[in-house]
Amino acid sequence: MSNQRSTSNDEDLLLQDFSRNVTTKSWVLFSGNAAVVSAIPLWLFWRIHQMDFSSYFIHFIIGTVVSTYFLNLAYQNMKFILKHKIAQKREEAVSREISKVFASDRKYK
Repeated sequence: MSNQRSTSNDEDLLLQDFSRNVTTKSWVLFSGNAAVVSAIPLWLFWRIHQMDFSSYFIHFIIGTVVSTYFLNLAYQNMKFILKHKIAQKREEAVSREISKVFASDRKYK
């Protein structure tokens, strides 16, 4: 019974690693990075172009929130794509290692 349970836990962990869902920690990290990147244009418009911050406050906030949302989605998609590429690159090495283990087991039998 415990062997079936550990197999199920291993399968659940593997499925969780390759799902498009991100953990809360990753989501917070992505949102923070996206907010910083989205807020940089505020400084550009306020200091460099000398736009009045109070008269364009609503536009700045809406633009920052929308761009933060889309950047967060882009970061999440890139995480999934990068994990998939890494898994493809590791696949050959893992299968080679497993083949060596099985070959050495056959030699001793």
